[in-house]
Amino acid sequence: MPVDIDTISVGCNISYRLPASQLPIDKSKQWRGKVLKVISHHPHLLDSVIVESLEEGYEKETECVLLEHIVAIEAQEENASERS
Repeated sequence: MPVDIDTISVGCNISYRLPASQLPIDKSKQWRGKVLKVISHHPHLLDSVIVESLEEGYEKETECVLLEHIVAIEAQEENASERS
């Protein structure tokens, strides 16, 4: 089932698969990333997100993930400053 871009927001975590063009060794591996920017509803651009990797060994790496590669969206966690 496709993911709706309107359910994704900055700060949430997503799980995604690498596209075949990146030649993943394990095509079923799900990567995790924190959304830094949502790119949507722009003419001439595909709906996508910029994520910061949450994978061990890839911390602080960023990449663009197309909507079609997103497998799951995790709820955004509130931090202490937002609660006060």
